[in-house]
Amino acid sequence: MKLRNAIQVVATMTVLTGGAKAEPVGARVQRTMRLLATSTAEQRQPVKILFYGQSIVRQDYARKAVEADLRKRFPHADLMVENRAIGGYGAPALIRTAEQDLYPFYPDLVVFHVYGGERGEFEGILKGIRRKPTAEILTWTHHIDRRGPKQWEAACKLRLKLAEKYHCEMVDLRAKWAEYMAKNNRTPEDLCVDVVHLNKEGGKLMGDILTPALQYHEGAK
Repeated sequence: MKLRNAIQVVATMTVLTGGAKAEPVGARVQRTMRLLATSTAEQRQPVKILFYGQSIVRQDYARKAVEADLRKRFPHADLMVENRAIGGYGAPALIRTAEQDLYPFYPDLVVFHVYGGERGEFEGILKGIRRKPTAEILTWTHHIDRRGPKQWEAACKLRLKLAEKYHCEMVDLRAKWAEYMAKNNRTPEDLCVDVVHLNKEGGKLMGDILTPALQYHEGAK
């Protein structure tokens, strides 16, 4: 009962704060979306998208959902999509591997999520991506795992703050996750195969939450 009440609180907070953001969804990935949307059979725009993070991203639910959605909506785009996430590597490790795996890829869009790095490593990766002026970033807060809604609360607040600082497209997945669980009478156990990793329902939910962030706004700068 306590867990369900806590989840309901997180979901309610989403409703109360969801209208605070003045920008439309997808506003911070418009360079990438413009390349996709303006591709034609005669002029196929190359678009490079890199998924990066650790085991949650490596599970590939997010990549499969996003790639399928983009290929369906923008069939003429010359999409190059790679998942270079490394299982077991938190931000303190990824900040080192990013030098070889992430930055040299020169992506148009980095779809990025990782745990850890509250001592500066997470911010360091965002800063590294921003060294390439055209690279855009889609990131998100941690889902609610079997440890409950209080776990990772501070880490998620930091990510929301850093997303503003580095102009990332931020999806508050944690809040939407809580909303889904409250509405559908689900628990973290229903969405995870272990403490944190996703099962098929959890993976589908992640994809369903992330894909709407990639909206194209014609005429947007």
